[in-house]
Amino acid sequence: MFSLKGLLSTLGIALICTVVVSFLIGLLNIKYEFLGVSIIFLISYVVTGITAPLWNPKTPYFSSYLSSLFLTILNFFAALYVLDVNVLFNPDGVNNSLVLSSMTSLITTFIVVQIMKRKQVNKYD
Repeated sequence: MFSLKGLLSTLGIALICTVVVSFLIGLLNIKYEFLGVSIIFLISYVVTGITAPLWNPKTPYFSSYLSSLFLTILNFFAALYVLDVNVLFNPDGVNNSLVLSSMTSLITTFIVVQIMKRKQVNKYD
């Protein structure tokens, strides 16, 4: 059964990791914007892909997809209202963002689920 508490925990951990990594990137004063944004992106969605099957073991892929979708929409609204960047008016950019974030999270979830299955099989040997 799907756990809303697990989904919210996944989102909370991903947002905390994003804030911490963003703070560290700012503290280290990384001049390359693409590198900084790429690191923040990977950390956010890989953490989502790792924690989704841990707190939602019955529906890991659905939880991972919803988490990445919610984080992407949250990023769109933050860019729109905080940074005043009209990201929602570019349909190709919205599509690319949704696909890339979802696939990153789902691939990470697939890897974590396979590792968890392998540990369960080895546990009974």
